[in-house]
Amino acid sequence: VRGVVPLADGSVWLDLAGTPVRRTREGGTLETLDAFASARISKARDGGIWIAHPEGYALYRDGTLTNHDQPEGLGPPHAPLYEDRDGGRWWHGEGLALTRIERGRVTHRQKGRVRGELRDGGLWIEHPSHGPGRWKDGTLVPLASSPAWPWGGYEDPEGRLWVGSKLRGLQCLWRGRVFSLTTSHGLPSNLVGSVIADAQRRLWISSGAGVFVVPVDDLVDVVEGRRRDVACRIVSSSEMGHLPPALSPNGDLYVSVVGGYERIDTRDVGPSQSPPTPHLQLLSDRGTPQALGPRIELDPGIRAIRLAYTAPSLGSGRRLQFRHRLEAVDPDWVWGHSSRVAMYSNLSPGTWIFRVQARHPGGPWGTPASLSIVVPARFHETPWFRITLAVLGATTLLS
Repeated sequence: VRGVVPLADGSVWLDLAGTPVRRTREGGTLETLDAFASARISKARDGGIWIAHPEGYALYRDGTLTNHDQPEGLGPPHAPLYEDRDGGRWWHGEGLALTRIERGRVTHRQKGRVRGELRDGGLWIEHPSHGPGRWKDGTLVPLASSPAWPWGGYEDPEGRLWVGSKLRGLQCLWRGRVFSLTTSHGLPSNLVGSVIADAQRRLWISSGAGVFVVPVDDLVDVVEGRRRDVACRIVSSSEMGHLPPALSPNGDLYVSVVGGYERIDTRDVGPSQSPPTPHLQLLSDRGTPQALGPRIELDPGIRAIRLAYTAPSLGSGRRLQFRHRLEAVDPDWVWGHSSRVAMYSNLSPGTWIFRVQARHPGGPWGTPASLSIVVPARFHETPWFRITLAVLGATTLLS
């Protein structure tokens, strides 16, 4: 499946590679357009569908097909046709060639892909070199420098542009600046694909860890510094595809996955997984793990400690995320690495509190596991030794 166009009646138009365009409902075919076996489809503004094919493009609505000839030199379509609010049709050709057609004539040519319309009346175009830009009155103005090619995005009512990227997480483009939200902010993966919003102001995002949903307001709070991270809910573990998503009027989300599209009911995302509680182990000099209770006292003279941590999980153990902190040493939580080991050295005598938390990718953090680490003082570091030295010194002076 290369594309879907959901309709208000619950049926869906499907673009199947090498087969005719068809409309289906619950697995049954309602109608087939046999003349278009290598076509790309998109939604028309009047409720029909646009069909882009090697010889041109057509509008199909209520059983009527209206053909339009293709201007010379455009070549076959490499992405669906896009219709802007002024009646222009944007043709996506080979090599990211982008051509605007109006009344059968070419009015503009450049590189890129149309992603949608912006609230100020401009058109959002992704340029292969300059990233997202605003096209208006024949001119493309970059919105911000983007280091990766986004595959989809959403503009919120305040004008923030939320886009995916290949390695830098979810990017927020706002007033000429870029803020990247990554796994350190709670996202399940830094590989972010398509982004689409529903009527409840939630973003549905495909990623390297599956499809997840997160409220826009929570993301805004992170960008503006009111919170450190967000809690995402993973609704599908399917491997991410690279095609644009679609949301039907009745709340069905069609998101691109490897091999086609997956349908997700946005009205019922199911309960989130409860975060696991970590288990702590002490690592010896040879790396041998030893079970730990809530308290450990190091041998006299020992000032370093290595702690390993893990957590029980059904099915996603390798994808669990951890963070740890040694109070009075780490000013904030330290993001856990794949080794799942924390190391500290040069600890002064006293009692130290170590905590570690775990969560499923993008989910809420669980209850922390705590460990009290007692570092005993050497004899010469004890108060009695200092008192003895003071008394001896005073006795020597008096004598």
